[in-house]
Amino acid sequence: MKKGVKKSLETKEVKDKIEEKSEKEDKSQNKSHNQSHSIANFFSKSKEMLLKPDKFLDSIEKESRYQPILRTFVILYLVYFILMFIITIAVAKDSMNIYQIIQSFLYAIIISAIIPFLASGFVYLGVRIFKGKQGFFNVFKPITYALMIFIFYMLIIFLFAVIIPFNPLTADSLSSASQEQAMQIWKDYISQPGAIIYLILNIASLIHVFIFSIKGISKFQKMTKSKSAFALILSAIIAFVVIVLLTIISYLANPESFAEIQSGVA
Repeated sequence: MKKGVKKSLETKEVKDKIEEKSEKEDKSQNKSHNQSHSIANFFSKSKEMLLKPDKFLDSIEKESRYQPILRTFVILYLVYFILMFIITIAVAKDSMNIYQIIQSFLYAIIISAIIPFLASGFVYLGVRIFKGKQGFFNVFKPITYALMIFIFYMLIIFLFAVIIPFNPLTADSLSSASQEQAMQIWKDYISQPGAIIYLILNIASLIHVFIFSIKGISKFQKMTKSKSAFALILSAIIAFVVIVLLTIISYLANPESFAEIQSGVA
């Protein structure tokens, strides 16, 4: 009887130790997880994301929640938005009331929360067509980080445009010009140092984001890089077609509004 009680107590002690060890491991994992998603830690790893994508993708392999990734993207987007907002108002010497500022800020939050899911949704369609079966999250994760890279570029492009201003090229100026005039407009445009830097940075951003997305989709969807590339291209085509169709539908539903926009631009 005593042996049975002793054995039972020993078993209970072992279980308690196992549970205590498990709790400590969980707390340690949660602490590590929270630290890995802290904004300070993200910015310290941004260099890795921009310059060492393979190493960065390995470091985020165990991430499994939407909220921390989305939060980081929203904060980064808002940093870009606020800087752009302040500089634009300062350069244009324009004024806005508090309600317009709050409205713009809320609009930026909503847009930043929607963009990752929308972009990931289109890419997921392409991935599914090419037999990717690792779920939506494993598209959302690499695509959202790719969008963060794009925001970094947009911030750099915007700052360069402020430091080295240039006259932008507009579709209206080209559409209303003859062939000779259009050629001259292009020559005048590319003769501006700011315009050259703008074009180079835009091309670099598209290539960088595309390569990072290929590597991310390939890794997390367990697809070849060629399939990942085709999936991304197909998703871009699908997105373009959807946008064109929505534009046509909007025009057919309310052609007067489009006429007002065109007259306002003219």
